[in-house]
Amino acid sequence: MVPSESSTGKVAIVYTTREAVKAALDIAETVRANAQIDRAMASATEAVEGGLHRSFRPVIATKRFPYPNPDMRSSSWRLPLDGNELISLTSLTVGGDTISTADVRLEPDAYGPPYQYLEMDLAGTTTAFYSGDSFQRSIVPTGLWGYQNDTRAAGTTAEALDATETGVDVTDGSLIGVGDVLVVGSEYLNVTGRTWLDTTENLAAGLTSAMNDQTIAVTDGTTYTEGELVKVNSETMEITAVAGNNLTVTRAVDGSVLAVHAITDDIYAHRTLTVERGALGSTADTHLTGATLTAHVVPPLVETLTIALTLVTLGIERSGGASTSGSGNTRRNTGSGDSVEKLWERAQAKHGRLMYR
Repeated sequence: MVPSESSTGKVAIVYTTREAVKAALDIAETVRANAQIDRAMASATEAVEGGLHRSFRPVIATKRFPYPNPDMRSSSWRLPLDGNELISLTSLTVGGDTISTADVRLEPDAYGPPYQYLEMDLAGTTTAFYSGDSFQRSIVPTGLWGYQNDTRAAGTTAEALDATETGVDVTDGSLIGVGDVLVVGSEYLNVTGRTWLDTTENLAAGLTSAMNDQTIAVTDGTTYTEGELVKVNSETMEITAVAGNNLTVTRAVDGSVLAVHAITDDIYAHRTLTVERGALGSTADTHLTGATLTAHVVPPLVETLTIALTLVTLGIERSGGASTSGSGNTRRNTGSGDSVEKLWERAQAKHGRLMYR
């Protein structure tokens, strides 16, 4: 099982986003709250992995297996992957020799990925695994390991990137949250923070300090998206609708204060991401402006469980360690009619895996 950390071991890989947790709790944007939520998400992710006995983010890695299998459970043409799960195979060496992946079957084919073992194609050039000079670590597969590699659209880059930049401007801030894992080309980016990007647009009309003054007139409404956060001066607003060059917004969100804004005031959007480059075993690379971004998706039930455990952790911390539910922390209500205990049961039934050893 892959631990809930990136390939560098520096930044936690999590199964939900800071924004999703805040939406559940209606927490204002503060550095202190962000740090507490991030820590709770990392703790919840570790608990989910430990309880379900599998990793739900993919990782590019090379693994080494002995041959013959010490417990003699395999045939010469079959290699159990033990506690590992494989999504796709990139290369394979056996006894120091390179084996064509065309000669290897990923099994069980009926419902993989994830795949649980490798088989030599008995009609292929190489029909058996072998040890070479030593049986120790003689079989070396490289590939994408984990439970699944599902993704969703996440916009595009708004700037060209070299292989070292950790601040990434994107075209749509509504599609990405802190905790998301982005895919661009063959590289994984772990989103660890976000800040404001100047849209280069200005208010086309002033705004009063009335909550019902909810229309922002802009020059080009096509560059904005429902659900995106924008900032004018120190007030943050959420876009709820886009009609032509008019944005309907909810005023003074995320703990900001309602204010008066003048015509030509700058408009900022939440579109600059702080990322860990080359995450999950990938290699940092250069990318062009307009490069397609996708975000890795964990199973919905797994994310819901992670959010629920994050809320429990935050509740315990804020109450000084005492349960706020009256019936034990694992039974804390999630607000959707499910206790955490029931979520665990559902997640275990659908996505859990028996421990290998």
